[in-house]
Amino acid sequence: MTTDTMERAQATLQRLVLENAQLKKENRYLRKLKVNAGTGRILNRAMADATAMLAWRFAGYSISRTKAHDLGITERRWEWARALMMAARIHDGHDVTEADFDFALTQLTKAHDRIEAQGDIGALILRRRNRRR
Repeated sequence: MTTDTMERAQATLQRLVLENAQLKKENRYLRKLKVNAGTGRILNRAMADATAMLAWRFAGYSISRTKAHDLGITERRWEWARALMMAARIHDGHDVTEADFDFALTQLTKAHDRIEAQGDIGALILRRRNRRR
């Protein structure tokens, strides 16, 4: 009985090792794609985080740095997402200013697409919070 269990465990382990290697290879390939390189990765991550933050805000949650960190968004990612919302003109630097979720999401998507078409995330860099040291 224990030999059979050990053989099944080893077979499962070998399958998982193979799957892990395949996923690592695919991940390396995906990271090399232009859309996921450098500024494209920052912009796409900012869009995903900003969308989540909008949903949280319209659900009645705070989207402060501290609360966002508690929900899994790091401070730097929070800054990029906030900058994207500000570029979309749905955030004033303190809170979301748009009262309609669908309109806010549309504006966010337009800002993302505009910045992506320009190929320059300067609009986001300029709006990042100044760090005090």
